[in-house]
Amino acid sequence: MENAENGETRRKLQYAYTRRGGPKNLAILHEVANLRKQLATLMGYPSFAAWATRNNMVGKPEVVLGFLDKVKHTVTEVEKRELADLAQEKARFTGDAKARIERWDQAFYERRVQKARYQIDQAEVREQFPTEPTIAWMMAVTSRLYGVEFRPNTTLAVWHDDVKAYDVFDKASGEYRSTFYLDLFPRDGKYKHAAAFSVRQASTLVGNTPISTLVTNFSRKGFDQEELETLFHEFGHIMHGVLSRTRYTLNAGTNTKRDFVEAPSQMYEGWSRNPASLALWNEICPSCKPIDMKLVAKMNEARQFGQGTKYARQWLYAAYDMALAGPIPQDPLKLWKKMEGATPLGYVKGTEFPGTFGHIVGGYAAGYYGYMWSEVLALDMRTAFGSNFMDPAVGLRFRQTILENGSQVAEMDLVRQFLGREPNSEAFFKEITGQAEVAR
Repeated sequence: MENAENGETRRKLQYAYTRRGGPKNLAILHEVANLRKQLATLMGYPSFAAWATRNNMVGKPEVVLGFLDKVKHTVTEVEKRELADLAQEKARFTGDAKARIERWDQAFYERRVQKARYQIDQAEVREQFPTEPTIAWMMAVTSRLYGVEFRPNTTLAVWHDDVKAYDVFDKASGEYRSTFYLDLFPRDGKYKHAAAFSVRQASTLVGNTPISTLVTNFSRKGFDQEELETLFHEFGHIMHGVLSRTRYTLNAGTNTKRDFVEAPSQMYEGWSRNPASLALWNEICPSCKPIDMKLVAKMNEARQFGQGTKYARQWLYAAYDMALAGPIPQDPLKLWKKMEGATPLGYVKGTEFPGTFGHIVGGYAAGYYGYMWSEVLALDMRTAFGSNFMDPAVGLRFRQTILENGSQVAEMDLVRQFLGREPNSEAFFKEITGQAEVAR
């Protein structure tokens, strides 16, 4: 979708991809929506959204809807500007002065604008970040920031030759804390996405030390910009698991409220592109090509373009999820046609996206908003580091306040304790409108 120059090829792929669930999935989703409404009614709630959000940070669906309204209002003009830029690029590329951006054009022309405007070539990025040195650098950054030491453990049994095990020690005391596995490269039959899995969860009551596993499908040759961010994101989940010091496993690691669980890992994404963390690169791999900070600056600038369309789409997914979980059950496809049809790119006739939206049947029902909600907290927490992303004192405070406590203290209380104030959404709205400060 980013590189195929033939628009008809992209259209066919987009059409097929958004129909892969088929009528069977749509029927299942319709049944699920009705059953959820029945559940909510039996439990005395007006909607599944009201029942599902009662134990989340937001507490009730009205808070979510208010948040989404603010997101929509904020990103609308940015999205329109970006789509206009994409239409201009399409006109240049096709020679059609009246060219209109279609949904299957977006990724292709975004990449072209980024490359033309910021001279970003992801192949050059991949060459800058070779795989093994990048992993070693990321672990060194984490070690210094959180005051821990990672030691390879070659005595543990592994399920494939590619898998590596590491033990985690507290630097100050030398105490063993936990273990994690890295299973980073693709192979036949392997889970296809990037995810962190808990193998054993912490409990100080019974002496359980945590074990987690990072499962990804990265290239052996190097990381592009998106993959680099994904590496830090998922390793943020790993740290949330293995640095946990909770009394009960029920509260350990990522066993937090659904609309907070992504916050620590979203916060950590920023270390993948910050000059303070990149300054360690040459120390970790003196034989590697030195980091080209001009390339990093261009990466950061290019990343800002597309924020409007990205968050407008995230708004649509979250708003659709909440509407489907609302007081009156609706036909999933009809509802989607209406809501996507009201967006600037409109509904693509014949597509059946709801039948592919696995999140809302796999645990994020009336909870997809949590990705953006937790990012509000993530970006606000990141501001605690100020101009020094590698401040070990703040890093240790984050580890001891947020990562070690899981959910044994109310999540909002932990955030307040870490920030020393009430959280706010200022950093988030700067991010989604492309006004966030670009690291140089």
